[in-house]
Amino acid sequence: MMPQTSTLLWVLTVGLVIAFPIIADNYFTAMAMAGAYPPDGDTIIIPIMGSVFLAIALSPFIIGCAWLALRRYEAAPSLMVWRDDRRLRSVFITLAALIGISGALFLSVVYLLQIRIWQELLWTVYYLGWAYWFAAMRAAFIDQPTKREFLFD
Repeated sequence: MMPQTSTLLWVLTVGLVIAFPIIADNYFTAMAMAGAYPPDGDTIIIPIMGSVFLAIALSPFIIGCAWLALRRYEAAPSLMVWRDDRRLRSVFITLAALIGISGALFLSVVYLLQIRIWQELLWTVYYLGWAYWFAAMRAAFIDQPTKREFLFD
């Protein structure tokens, strides 16, 4: 299901970027409290700050991709949309989205199968959100009207 307006997809995009360091902080803190790391090892602030820097570094790319897909959003396109009049766009965006969806689903399953603490379920839900994001951006990008359709409809 796709929303009628792009607002919810923008909220999802920003939410996924912001959620990464929050979930990482929650996860690494819980793992440290559970005794998963040696007490004389490095501090957990290193992976937590790494997730913050990664979110900051990737946010322009992620938001740019969302802008390209959502700038001429058509109301509720199908997730399975395909345009024969834009075959190359459909093929390349579908391949890119399939790579992203496959990676996100793989990571969801990995975290689901190795649950030691409940915070690992957060990663599963987080990566499922990314799988939906890739599918939604693919549908929105392929279903965009052409410039002519956009101006003269």
